[in-house]
Amino acid sequence: MDTGLLIKHIHDSLEKKANNESRDQDLTLMQVSILIELKHAVNGEMTMKEIEHRFHVAQSATAGIVSRMKKRSM
Repeated sequence: MDTGLLIKHIHDSLEKKANNESRDQDLTLMQVSILIELKHAVNGEMTMKEIEHRFHVAQSATAGIVSRMKKRSM
């Protein structure tokens, strides 16, 4: 098996396990990761663009993730 493919399989398995374990808190691994970054950010703030770059995700994905996090916090 190709090393890159093996690493992807391992990553996907770990991500699935983490998402399943954080389901009780109604969070995904990505949301937890963003919350951790915000905790360490200056003034606890990051722009959407900073989140996109930090996590290598598209603007639309970032908007969806942040939108769902906002809805949960209300």
